[in-house]
Amino acid sequence: MSKPDSNVQERPDKATQKIAPSKGANDTAMILRQKYTRRREAIQRFTERLQKGGIPDEAELNTLRNVGVSEQEIKGLVAQHAGR
Repeated sequence: MSKPDSNVQERPDKATQKIAPSKGANDTAMILRQKYTRRREAIQRFTERLQKGGIPDEAELNTLRNVGVSEQEIKGLVAQHAGR
């Protein structure tokens, strides 16, 4: 049997090698968090206005659409919270 070469360094197994998250992953998480927060806040403002008896105007509906709320979700919110 031959002796292992002392000049050769052993590399860790790739499956067990610890991988540090890249900076891009942190940016992506922050972007998703901000998007979710804006969406949640817009829905909350909209439902509070509906509960107080206000009629949603086109600007409010556009705000909801811009933050990713679908037309079905908007109709559901109106049906659920209008007239309470």
